[in-house]
Amino acid sequence: MKKKIWFSVNILISAVFLWLALRGVDYGEMIDSFTRVNYFWVLASVGINIFSCWLRAVRWQYLMLPVARIKTNRMFSALMIGFMVNNILPFRLGEFMRGIALKRTERVSFSASMGSVAIERVIDVITLMMIFGLTLIFFPFPLWVKSGSVIILIIIAVSILIWYLMVHHTEATVAFLERFSQRWMKKSSARISQIVRSFIVGMSLIKSWKFLSVIFIQSAVVWGTYIFAILAMFYAMNMDITYALGLLESTVVMIFTSFAIMIPAAPGYVGTYHEIAKQGLLMFRVDKELAVGWAILSHAYNYISITGIGLYYYFKNNLNLKELFQPMNEND
Repeated sequence: MKKKIWFSVNILISAVFLWLALRGVDYGEMIDSFTRVNYFWVLASVGINIFSCWLRAVRWQYLMLPVARIKTNRMFSALMIGFMVNNILPFRLGEFMRGIALKRTERVSFSASMGSVAIERVIDVITLMMIFGLTLIFFPFPLWVKSGSVIILIIIAVSILIWYLMVHHTEATVAFLERFSQRWMKKSSARISQIVRSFIVGMSLIKSWKFLSVIFIQSAVVWGTYIFAILAMFYAMNMDITYALGLLESTVVMIFTSFAIMIPAAPGYVGTYHEIAKQGLLMFRVDKELAVGWAILSHAYNYISITGIGLYYYFKNNLNLKELFQPMNEND
């Protein structure tokens, strides 16, 4: 029942954000903006975005080296399957599907896979916040963005504290989190315990500061490709000429849209992506109809391409979504 309520809340959030994105928009002008699109740059943007996924696979491959040497195309396959599931199912189940896909195709421990995914996500957030911090030097973000970033920084600080406690006081921290989940979130306690132990496994994959430094450099390159993917989409709608949008502006919009996908919402980040991307573009005095049109175009093409590639690998590897709802054994 709680899952149904939370899913309904997510759908409602998406509906509200979609309403905000489309509120007051002249649909005729918005549709007219699509007729002037340069689809060479759209395809270029999609290609860069897919390339960024390949770079993510390379990073994941490196992170998994202490466990097993896995070919990049296998990591890419599992990654795209996970992204596809995130696009069609709620609750970020795609992250778990990544672990299942790797276990089925490479016989890699599910705990090790999920541990690497947990560490990867923490590093992603830290890298994004570092980019955000650097961008603050060059661009005056509005107060509501800065206020939101404070909340995210608090979350990161708490996460780093938990990270530290898990490394230096592992048993006591795990015992506390398990007692807390069993008392306050009984139905989710098994899943929380699994996530905590996966995170500890992930920590064990980091063998040295040098190893961690390479992961952060790879992460910076991954986020950099997102900036160029957005820039190419600016070119697609002639926004580089009309509004002089360049690398700084694409970095700002990348930060906005990255924050957008952190908000609980319907599968595929519908609504949250569109409204927050629009708000990012409005800061550069982009016409509202063009801003919404850009958000729709950018979201649609990347959604279709990522979901399509993920579905291809899903069927190629003979996976079953039912596996997401089956408990994993301790030895998996």
